[in-house]
Amino acid sequence: MKRGTITLFCALVVLTAACSSSGGGGSALSKEEFLKQGNAICDAGNQKLDDAANKAFSDSSAQPSDDEITKFVNETVIPGVKKQIDDLDKLVPPKELQKDVDTLLSHARDAIKSAESDPSQFVNGDPFADVNKEAVNLGLTSCGGGGDGSGSDSASS
Repeated sequence: MKRGTITLFCALVVLTAACSSSGGGGSALSKEEFLKQGNAICDAGNQKLDDAANKAFSDSSAQPSDDEITKFVNETVIPGVKKQIDDLDKLVPPKELQKDVDTLLSHARDAIKSAESDPSQFVNGDPFADVNKEAVNLGLTSCGGGGDGSGSDSASS
């Protein structure tokens, strides 16, 4: 895995966790506002992970060892994704998204548990791939690793 791959990987990982549930109390956000705030949380988390990956794997000519990747996952990726989940869990999605957000959040937490028990999954793949797809389908494009964070396609419907 070269540095560019690690960076992409980090963006994909963050996306995973990037979804919310009814956690924080208060009144529900509009769909547009929920997606805007959710994507902003993921954008910030993705940037932190990207910066950490660039620093940890700054020697672009050397491929990191499996042990280095596993250490990075344990010390940086998993805590970063957990923080995003916690931050997103404070948002209150609109009623029409509640069930999908709850499902996504549950799947993200399951993926984190799996990654914690076997961080070597990241050496040859992405244990968050399915969760990332769910996030994108919900409109949390930054959380799914593939968008500009605007969520505009989904928010306009």
